[in-house]
Amino acid sequence: MKVGDIVTLQLSGKEPITHQVLRIDRLSNGNYLLETKGDANQLSEKWGIAADEKIAVTFIRVHFTGYVLDFLSNIIVRVLLIGATATLAVIWVRRQRTAHRDE
Repeated sequence: MKVGDIVTLQLSGKEPITHQVLRIDRLSNGNYLLETKGDANQLSEKWGIAADEKIAVTFIRVHFTGYVLDFLSNIIVRVLLIGATATLAVIWVRRQRTAHRDE
């Protein structure tokens, strides 16, 4: 892990947090103090991390994926997408049947 990496922290009893590492300080006891910041956060946050804790480091970053996932999390959007897909599938099947009858 290094400054600039995108990491996911799984803190006990909480949802995973994915942030960018701004600073890493090694403490005298061998543990680490991590300063991170999420895209939606105004301020950075500091986390105490034990030396033997595992931290997931992102190796591929797809920009703006969060916006797409957030958009798709809306139930109305999902219903409209499923409805549109079903409608297009029905139209395609009917055209295929018509094309086979005309042959």
